[in-house]
Amino acid sequence: MSAEPIDQVIELLKQADMGREGLSLDDRRASMDAMSAAFGEPQGVSREHTELAGRPAQVFKPDGKEP
Repeated sequence: MSAEPIDQVIELLKQADMGREGLSLDDRRASMDAMSAAFGEPQGVSREHTELAGRPAQVFKPDGKEP
């Protein structure tokens, strides 16, 4: 892509804001990868990767409290 990573992030955030429920899993992954690229973090880090690294993923109950 020819756009700067931050421009990609802005565009993806606009798309997400217009239809959060309408985003496909691929769109969500693309959004996360674009944000990771823009901010220099590893790409494609998922909950599974975090758990495999020995750090449990944070899980919260619907009321916002930790289990």
